[in-house]
Parts: sequence; structure tokens; C-alpha cells
Amino acid sequence: MSYVLELRLRPIQDSVIVVRPKQPFLDWINQQMRRDDPAGSPVTMDYLLEDCTAVLVPEIERLDDLEYLEPLKPLLFEEELALWYTNKDCWPAVRTNEVFDAWFDLEPHSLVYLASASVPPTRRPRKKGKSGQRR
Repeated sequence: MSYVLELRLRPIQDSVIVVRPKQPFLDWINQQMRRDDPAGSPVTMDYLLEDCTAVLVPEIERLDDLEYLEPLKPLLFEEELALWYTNKDCWPAVRTNEVFDAWFDLEPHSLVYLASASVPPTRRPRKKGKSGQRR
């Protein structure tokens, strides 16, 4: 027996921030990689932009007012660095919000949907009794 999934989109009362790397972050990654493997291939910006970090945040009312995200920047900075190098000795010593802004863009998205799937109820045949008739 096969089932057909019913897909639904439901808007949620949250927003998403996409963390987009910039050239200084790419330069740092490649500097670390050259140190570890001088013959290795460098990472490209296209590669970094293929799968950026997305963070679910409380609903953003105005896309031009992201000041409330300032306290998140140090956490996001460390998360992005740790995705490439967990050894904090390799990390830049200065990780201020200003440096974060030079290394990353925050791209807000206010319309977020939750996709869900459900199996619709189906009619099941009744079991047959001993005489072969349905009960």
C-alpha cells in the first residue's frame, strides 16, 4: 500500500538571518589552509556561498532595523570560525562587531514558512471472517 503525502506550508512568527561570508573571511580560511597544506587547493567564494548559515530569530518588524542582532555577532563569528577551524589559537585575536561586519553580511528574511507533511487518513478494508465475508 502506498501513501500520498500532503505537503503544507505554514507561516511562522519568526524570521531568518542568513550569514553571508565576505572576502576577509575567505582570505582567513585560505591563509589557514596554506599553513596546514601548502599544496592544497584554495577555497573559493562560490564554494562558501553555496551553503550559508541560516539562523532562526524572533520576528523582524523592519528589515532596515537590525540593531537588536548586535549581541549575536560575536556568537555568529565564533560559529563561523569553528566551522573551519576548531583550534581557537588559529582564530583572529580581534573579533569585534566591526570585524564581523567586515567579514560577513547579515541578510534578513522576514517571511518564513514551516513545511510539514502528513499522511491523509485512508479507508482500511475490514478484515474477512472465517466464512470469507467482511465483518
